[in-house]
Amino acid sequence: MNSPLIINAVSVPVGSDRVVDADEEVFVLYSELQAKVRQADTGQTFRGLGHVDSRKDTLALAIELEGGEIPNDTPKSDEKKRTRHKNRTRARRIADKTVEVNVAQDTTALRSRKGDTGSVIWHASLDFARLILQQAHLRIAGSLFDFEKLKEQHIFELGAGTGVLSLLLSPLCRQYTATDIPELVPLIRKNIDLNFPQVSASSSPSNICARALDWVELKSTPQHRRQACFPVEDVIDLLLVVDCIYHPSILPALTETIDYLALPDHTAILVVSELRSEQVIREFLESWLALPNWTIYRIEQGYLSGPYVVIPSQDMGRFKRMLRRVLPCLFPVHDPSINSGSDSLSKDEFVKDILPAQSQSSRRPTSNTASTTDSEVRSSPVTAFSAPSAALSVDVLGVQNLLEKRPHSKARPSPFIRPDKELPPIPSMPPPGTVHENIGFDTFGLVPPSQGLGFFQNASNFSVNQPVMIEHLGRLEIHQSSDSNVFALMRNEHVLIGAEYDSSDRDDPPRCYPDTRTRFLDDLQTRIYSGTRIIWLYGPAGAGKSTIMQTLAETIAASLACSTLFFSRLHKRQDCKKIFTTIAYNFACVNAEYRRFLKDRLTSDPGFLAKSLEEQFKRLFILPFLNNRAAPHAKPWVIMIDGLDECSSEPDQCRVLDFIRKSILHHSASTPFVWIISSRMEAHLVGPFSLIESSIQEFWRIEVAIGTQEASKSAEIFFRAEFAQIRQHHAGMLPRSWPSEAELVKLAVASWGLYIFSKTLSGYIAEEDPQNRLERIQLLIKQSGNSTASKAAQTEGDNPFRLLDILYAMIMSDIPAKYLPTAKSILAFSLLAKAAFYTKDMPSDDSRSENPNVAYFLDVCNILDLSHHYAYRSLRKLYSVLLIPPPEKAHDSGVQFRHVSFADFLTDESRSKEYYISLNNELLKIWQGYCRIAKQSMYQPGRITLAWEPVNSLISGTDLERRLGRRARLKWLELLTEFFHDNPSCKCRLEYRFLPDISETVTVLRDLSPPHRQYSA
Repeated sequence: MNSPLIINAVSVPVGSDRVVDADEEVFVLYSELQAKVRQADTGQTFRGLGHVDSRKDTLALAIELEGGEIPNDTPKSDEKKRTRHKNRTRARRIADKTVEVNVAQDTTALRSRKGDTGSVIWHASLDFARLILQQAHLRIAGSLFDFEKLKEQHIFELGAGTGVLSLLLSPLCRQYTATDIPELVPLIRKNIDLNFPQVSASSSPSNICARALDWVELKSTPQHRRQACFPVEDVIDLLLVVDCIYHPSILPALTETIDYLALPDHTAILVVSELRSEQVIREFLESWLALPNWTIYRIEQGYLSGPYVVIPSQDMGRFKRMLRRVLPCLFPVHDPSINSGSDSLSKDEFVKDILPAQSQSSRRPTSNTASTTDSEVRSSPVTAFSAPSAALSVDVLGVQNLLEKRPHSKARPSPFIRPDKELPPIPSMPPPGTVHENIGFDTFGLVPPSQGLGFFQNASNFSVNQPVMIEHLGRLEIHQSSDSNVFALMRNEHVLIGAEYDSSDRDDPPRCYPDTRTRFLDDLQTRIYSGTRIIWLYGPAGAGKSTIMQTLAETIAASLACSTLFFSRLHKRQDCKKIFTTIAYNFACVNAEYRRFLKDRLTSDPGFLAKSLEEQFKRLFILPFLNNRAAPHAKPWVIMIDGLDECSSEPDQCRVLDFIRKSILHHSASTPFVWIISSRMEAHLVGPFSLIESSIQEFWRIEVAIGTQEASKSAEIFFRAEFAQIRQHHAGMLPRSWPSEAELVKLAVASWGLYIFSKTLSGYIAEEDPQNRLERIQLLIKQSGNSTASKAAQTEGDNPFRLLDILYAMIMSDIPAKYLPTAKSILAFSLLAKAAFYTKDMPSDDSRSENPNVAYFLDVCNILDLSHHYAYRSLRKLYSVLLIPPPEKAHDSGVQFRHVSFADFLTDESRSKEYYISLNNELLKIWQGYCRIAKQSMYQPGRITLAWEPVNSLISGTDLERRLGRRARLKWLELLTEFFHDNPSCKCRLEYRFLPDISETVTVLRDLSPPHRQYSA
């Protein structure tokens, strides 16, 4: 462009280019950006999203404006004066200036509720304001605005956030309207009051108006209702969009909002965006260019210092295009769907309504209509229009000619025609699952079934439940299914039960203690809102990864669509084949649009959930958004996967990461997902995450380290609170100064910030005799610190785990030798819960489904032939590491490990030594218990000898016997088959000394074979 282009008060500089192709523009923008980076040699492609300071409730901003000399434009006098002052410089000095504003932020909204990124100040807004204020201060030639013209104009800002731009730029214009979602409007008004206090009742208020405008809501509103949804009282001269392009899901709603607000041939639109994701910028330009009649330019990149693009534009003729669309609806030629009426509206009346500035007089009613004044019409929420009964020919071009001759006016034309009654919608097929009565097939232009092959022709007095029937000849589709049935089937067969962050199976889950892990939580929430697409939270076992994930999920779930999946090897939630179906099911529970999509998909193809992981991922998380089946969301959809390393298959773990990587690479602009994955730093996961890091810019990793000052500080806060509760529980026995400050600090340092060590240690001390146990712990720490071996281990970074093992061994040593074998058997049953207790063919006594991750304590004790007293006495010293149900809940609850590290300790002989649990040995004991119960139930029905009779329980002795007998008849052979299949030498996985038990097994098999054949039949 060789000369400046004037769009209202915006002056598009020379050298700006017309935007015609999104791909070409993105290539040019990012090529120039890379060139600037190479020249600066910073090693970074761009600064990326960044807020000024999200921790302060109020920021005092000061923008320094440089002064300088500018030409004196005072009119020249006569020639004599010119001669007298010919040597005097015709210039005036502009002094330096500082613009100061105070801006309140909602620091909690960024992390905890709806309100998100707009609740704090971002650099892009300040950089743009600094540029405009500097140009206005010096009236620099080539400024972006004609500031004299801007004084009389109305600036309308989208996505105003805190309202900081309105505070800085409102003195430059006549009226400034700042808009954002409803949750942020109070914050904008608060900042207006903070900076423009009303001195008295008669003083002039600020020229800033704060209004709520939700782009997504506006986009979802039918066009003929948008004026009622968001009326625009004043013509918009400049539409400002600064730093609002950060996520692809909001782009269609943003461009639609711009298209609605802009007055054709008048409103100038100025978009300022930080260059972050290429895909997002490309999709924004594509979405905008797809709208007809828009002229879009790109100002050269160096105009605004930093990684920004400035895009001025204008709608060239949308008003005329709108008339072509609206006039046929107002004056139909052949439209039988619109009821005829006696009232009519002439073409001239229509033009006067469209152009209120041409005539401010009262409207002249047509024949058969009552007189209505213009003010009455405008105050009415709905303007009445009726279509004539006869066909009416409309000279559209004639109306256009009138429009071309209209005088300039600041009154805003009404962009939409609003009938007194909504026009009947265009007939369409009924949605799936909808039952319609008395609908003729000709209504939809279909061939009746009787004219084709048809369904049940001439049949009557019958019903079909939940049919899915399609007749292609007649184009008839009947879908009738129940949401509850469809999703119940999905939940029962394809969802990991109990994996959600708020599941009852994870009742009282570990979460961050108040004022701990704040850096992790703040950084994670900032990353979610700032465009990061995948986050890896990694660290050693017991470092507190799950506590961070749990607390984060509880914090963001109220304001974002969030699907959580907490894997647990310990609780048998580890089937990788169900990872994507579980995530999709959770999204369907919180998002109505996605629920409708998933229901339709399950109805049309119920078997797709059993397809490969790759196919599931594509159908659940890519195609719905490419095809616009699941409506785009203005906020990110967060997927949290905790403990990926505990998934059942290492190759599947790597494949899951690869699917996520490819989806972000190829479909980042279409999908709204932010993936947060936590795991240990296992060797097989390092490679996939390294590949993600090298190929995806929006990747971020954060380590939950131990042994750091921050980790020890969190441990100290935790210990202070825990010991305060212990003192309160043992009031009168412990002094207020217990423990001493030195003792507490030593514990925090010794814990190395290892969360599970701190948690287990505090539970151990609180269990009984706190002072004695604290002294034992102090002795343990002292001995460990004085040991040469422990010092070497500390140098290698292994000391915290050695301390944890010593602590676990100390806890196990408290169990009397008499009860230790029994405790091991109960612990083994919990470790083998699914293998030793459940079978997928197990019928249930209860109306509800049984939990496959928990072996009921009452059943376990009877299978192992343990009395109530003996079982609880065996576990008495383990409450710090186990969750043990009380007797009244033992019939439907089981013993559970508080943390997987204790299970790892017990099953690793090199660590636990004499406390090692051989699962093969214990499984044999369990199998023998099943054999005993099976023989009793077969030969003496209802006469099973119960070691623990249920008392004060919700289950009777008879029901328990029936449940145990049914379970034993199924499980004894299942376990036998698993360990003694066709080739015992290869399959049994038992040592030679156990071979004599095989003969006993064969004997039992012979004794039970007749009943077993009867059961199978």
